[in-house]
Amino acid sequence: MSRWQSQGDESKMGEATKRITIALLGNPNTGKSTLFNDLTGLRQHVGNWPGKTVEKAEGRAKLSDGRTVRIVDLPGTYALHAESPEERIACEFLLNGEADAVIVVTDATNLTRNLYLVLQSLELTEKVVVALNFMDEAEAKGISIDTQKLCQLLGIPVVPMVAVRGYGVQEALETAVKVAEGKIAVRPIEPRYGLLVENCLQKLVPLLHRLWNGKRQNGHRWFALRLLEGDELALSWLTQMDDSLLVPHPPSLVPLLNDCKREAEGWGTSLDLEIARSLHEQAEKIASEVMVKTKSKGWDLTQMLDNLLTHRWLAFPMTLAIFGLIFWLTAVGANKPSALLEEGISWLMVQARQFATAIRLPWWLKGVLIDGVLLGVGSVFAVMFPPMLIFYVLYALLEDFGLVPRIAFNLDKLMQKVGSQGKHCLSCMVSYGCNIPGVLATRVIEDPRVRLIAILTAALNPCNGRWGNLLPLSLLLFGKWSPLVLVALIATSFTSVLFGSWILSRTILKGEASLFVLELPPYRKPSFRKIIVNTVWERAVQTQYRALLVAAPFCALIWLLSNLPVNTEFEQTVTGHLVAWLGVVGKPLGLDGSMLTACLFALPAKEIALASLAITYGLQRTLDEPATVLNFLRENWMPLQAFTFLVFYSLYLPCAYTFFVQAKEAGHWKWAAFAGVFQLAIAILFTAAVHYSGLLLMAAIR
Repeated sequence: MSRWQSQGDESKMGEATKRITIALLGNPNTGKSTLFNDLTGLRQHVGNWPGKTVEKAEGRAKLSDGRTVRIVDLPGTYALHAESPEERIACEFLLNGEADAVIVVTDATNLTRNLYLVLQSLELTEKVVVALNFMDEAEAKGISIDTQKLCQLLGIPVVPMVAVRGYGVQEALETAVKVAEGKIAVRPIEPRYGLLVENCLQKLVPLLHRLWNGKRQNGHRWFALRLLEGDELALSWLTQMDDSLLVPHPPSLVPLLNDCKREAEGWGTSLDLEIARSLHEQAEKIASEVMVKTKSKGWDLTQMLDNLLTHRWLAFPMTLAIFGLIFWLTAVGANKPSALLEEGISWLMVQARQFATAIRLPWWLKGVLIDGVLLGVGSVFAVMFPPMLIFYVLYALLEDFGLVPRIAFNLDKLMQKVGSQGKHCLSCMVSYGCNIPGVLATRVIEDPRVRLIAILTAALNPCNGRWGNLLPLSLLLFGKWSPLVLVALIATSFTSVLFGSWILSRTILKGEASLFVLELPPYRKPSFRKIIVNTVWERAVQTQYRALLVAAPFCALIWLLSNLPVNTEFEQTVTGHLVAWLGVVGKPLGLDGSMLTACLFALPAKEIALASLAITYGLQRTLDEPATVLNFLRENWMPLQAFTFLVFYSLYLPCAYTFFVQAKEAGHWKWAAFAGVFQLAIAILFTAAVHYSGLLLMAAIR
């Protein structure tokens, strides 16, 4: 009989509606999200670097008896101290008692460090199951773990697992459900601390029992330990439960904590240090009793590759070489698919126009729907989707293999000099595919100040939408010199990120440099099936879908602006007037009104910039194939004017949807507005620098 049937008819009704909840807890990069995906079939993003899960994800898994259980993937955390956002999310969920059982996913190749979290979780709940992941890697490294003895020492079930292959996955779930239902008895050990800490706990835990008056059944020792460590968030949680906790009368909480602190100082130590030391010692003792290390099998691939990829002199050029290879493969590989898609869009346009004519659709409606929305959206898809897909598949390979955290490590020293840190580079790398996932990638940055800097500068990295125009324009206008032009554009964009970060860190986001701590995981064979499924759906398809939703109405608006008033010369249309007005603004930067108007039209989606140039130069009235504008630009743009435009276009503003994401991630729309103004200012500054430097160089040559 399940535990929901023991309370009469009301509980029987609850059985039908309430499911068992299993929480997944673990250190970063222990395979927690892989386990979640295998159990639920959802697509929580998985990568071989720490901190991929920064929010809790939920799904449902099916048991062998047909029942479903709720699975909650908590953020990866090294401890349950409620200090970082990840720790707070995990602690709050466990403290609220939502989890009927917890699966703590541990790394068998690094058992000692992972047991620290296991011991802490036992202070919050006794219904814990240890999933010992990466058993295959442990064996390859010559590490043998006695899981039965580990089970006896911890007093809870231990399930060996290789999550990426599905081994032990269902067993871990079934075991956790049995623990939740009481079908497997658990007698977890209670972590013990030194005499100083235990004496304080003997005074503090009974006080918490009295203060709560039975409102909370577990977590008393965990709360007491956090209070002894001086965790202000834990104290705020207590005050939310009972405002009388801070009333200063004996035996009140604050005087007792102060007494314990003074006692520790009298012994020349601190309570937080003693708590951490005791827990680490117990983790080491348990690991030493269950783990045997023999000679590893074969070469240590991680050590060999790290000697090259993190080498003092070789690291930076190898990082640049990896980036160069990714950009080259993206550019070359996207040519044919994009051409085929453009042919398909052209055929579709012919069919749509014939159908509109056959049903006698009004000219204005035909123009808005077909020459505006359908043509604009189709052009965006044809230019944007192939390179985005290729780039993100290649990037996912780097993630899964373990290269991404090495790149962040290599660039950390440079980023520290401008007030940021290495994880900022992860956002930059993702932004080259699309600025929207690039902004979302800032969630792995623990420091709120640095994260905000990364959010505000993410769109300074040209996305694939912009590269879809930068590549053909560079080839068209600079010929054999186009590779150098593209390298110069990449260098300019990265320099703008460094400059923007430096400005922000010394003005409105001024603060101390944050400590950069990033675990370098072992290199692992990529899972191609999961990479393709996750990358295609999560990053490419969903991002493209959101971009097209925003682009569609703007494309209709562009058609209207370029065709109204009816039967007038181009100069008399709304677009013609914009070109004239913006020509005055752009002249000091070496840009004409047609260039700036095209950039304005490309705000909803950067992919339509080339077609927009055909409109703004009066060559056509729709976002059709821009073949005519290519010859026009080749004949009329001088090299300095062309390069100046490419610099401005690569930096000026992201697509419209990026602002929504920036506002959401930064917590307020004002930061999105500031990001737009700030990025535009940097684009103007760099464009002016290029323009006037070019003029001086030309004058010197003459």
